[in-house]
Amino acid sequence: MLDKKYLDQIPVTTIQYWNNTDHQNLYGYDWVKEFYNHHNDFNNLLRHRIIFKSVRLCCRILNCFASVFSNVKGYKRILKKNAEQVIATIDYLLMDMPLEKSCKAFAITTNQYYRWKNKIHCSVSVLNLCFKTQPFQLSIAEVTTINETINKPENYFKPLCTLYYGLMRAGELFCALSTFYKYAGLLSERKKKRKEKTKISFRAKKAFEYLHIDITYIPIKKKGDIRVAFVKDNKSKAILHKMILPDGRSEFIRDLLRQTFTKYNLFSYPDPIHIVSDGGPENKGEVIKWIDGLRKNTVKR
Repeated sequence: MLDKKYLDQIPVTTIQYWNNTDHQNLYGYDWVKEFYNHHNDFNNLLRHRIIFKSVRLCCRILNCFASVFSNVKGYKRILKKNAEQVIATIDYLLMDMPLEKSCKAFAITTNQYYRWKNKIHCSVSVLNLCFKTQPFQLSIAEVTTINETINKPENYFKPLCTLYYGLMRAGELFCALSTFYKYAGLLSERKKKRKEKTKISFRAKKAFEYLHIDITYIPIKKKGDIRVAFVKDNKSKAILHKMILPDGRSEFIRDLLRQTFTKYNLFSYPDPIHIVSDGGPENKGEVIKWIDGLRKNTVKR
């Protein structure tokens, strides 16, 4: 590691002692062994500036990739799902890298590498598991029986529970109901019918046609949650008026509606106004009395 001008200054006996000494037994060798064993490679790398810059760029990209990938939620599950591609890449890297370092680049252990590599995929099994390594699964004959039963045209609209107990009484199948459901889900050609939920919604054609009243709770630091009631227009989605309520009595909702009508001069509005609420007790009582006391065909609830 020293230049010739420095070596000439060292006594010959000292150099001979250094050459005959086992450097691996020296104190502190473990700290510098990575540089000591590859000193010549580092010198050659520094002589070729283009290769040095390329390697440095690759290292930075690899470090960034490893840092980002390790923060991904469930990245172990992603690696397991793409185990075949990971194993093929590690096998390719083994030509130039040791197995430990190749596995470390993918954040897996050597035990995981061997377990994924030696995993046998059985095409006969529905679960894609070898019967020798995974004996606790239904046999091929039982899987065939389930497949033929659930996919028969006459059994298409029968419940799976009915088919399961029919096979059990006939002595053609011996397993738990949950196991039958699991295999039926893998083998069934049925299309699940999803009930379409009827959406109850409406949209006003003009302003003040539908007014929504509701209560929400807003947390504050000093007094905790406060109860706030508001009136919202369906057409413009704008909050017309709001009020802080001391409790949930209907008198306050009545006053809120009264102030809203006064603010926007809705008492003389020519078209009917519909008031929509969730049917809570605070929207009844005095609110209904106030609405019934107005002129007919002016406000509807």
